[in-house]
Amino acid sequence: MTSVHDATRSSSDHFTRTTSNLARRWTGLQRTVHFLEDSLARGALYGCEHGGLFGTLATMTVSRAFANVLTDDVAGTRDFYVNLLGFTVAFDSDWFVNLTSGTLDLDDGHGTPAGELGIWRRDHELLPDGFRQQPGGVVLSFVVDDVDAVHVRAQQQGLAIVAGPQDLFYGQRRLLLTDPNGALVDVSTPTAMSEAFTASLVQDGNTIRQKPEHP
Repeated sequence: MTSVHDATRSSSDHFTRTTSNLARRWTGLQRTVHFLEDSLARGALYGCEHGGLFGTLATMTVSRAFANVLTDDVAGTRDFYVNLLGFTVAFDSDWFVNLTSGTLDLDDGHGTPAGELGIWRRDHELLPDGFRQQPGGVVLSFVVDDVDAVHVRAQQQGLAIVAGPQDLFYGQRRLLLTDPNGALVDVSTPTAMSEAFTASLVQDGNTIRQKPEHP
């Protein structure tokens, strides 16, 4: 039988671990904000003289990468992605929201989720004036277990569907719709590639290349 002392100690240990994990998540978010502030203040990450950062980054491993959606309606955009794709709200404010999906491994020191999306208020001071326009030339892609279930959910929510689920030659069943800001959203589930497409692929070291149609 578990004693009161053991139960109390177990609860205390769980509380300590939870507090530590939350602290690490907050520290990671602070680092991201400081990085963005510094980068935007300098104008560009790759403008260093003599190769600078560009030469260094070429040999580095990217530990975290995600897109940010610019919007006038932070809460509405947050709810769109949460209700449609089941994202978890990791950070919530009136100017920035961080959404995550999948297992969050806090023990690796990074707290990197399987999927991640940021939502930024368009008129926030961290965004330069010339980069606050409506999205264009960008597609946000999300791979899910069941794109047809997402399609049904989108219909039930009355969302703007561009194209219903279709099996495509490159091995994806794809749904296209737009988010509240007009951004094109690509939701897909892996499926079988066409025989012709499969036959056109060759392995080149760590890269898979498609043979030119007209060599």
